[in-house]
Amino acid sequence: MDVAAEVRAEAARQSVTVTALAERAGMSVKTCSRKLHGRSRITTGDLWRFGDALGVSAATLMARAEQSDRVFARDVVTNRHRGSLAAEVAALR
Repeated sequence: MDVAAEVRAEAARQSVTVTALAERAGMSVKTCSRKLHGRSRITTGDLWRFGDALGVSAATLMARAEQSDRVFARDVVTNRHRGSLAAEVAALR
């Protein structure tokens, strides 16, 4: 489950920059960026801070990330069923 991707997506939906998100979440820009790009683990506390900073609950961010994983898995299986290697590769990007 890629929670960082969901936090990035929610920030993008709200036009919140990494700098603004970091400030709202009470962390340095460097730390925030590392967490959002998978170079540092997002802790439960981080998830709560990101949620508060974006006005979305941590549970909602988790649920959306889980839903994205299910959609991705479904799409990969569907593309395999159709025998489309190009579509499968594209889905992995």
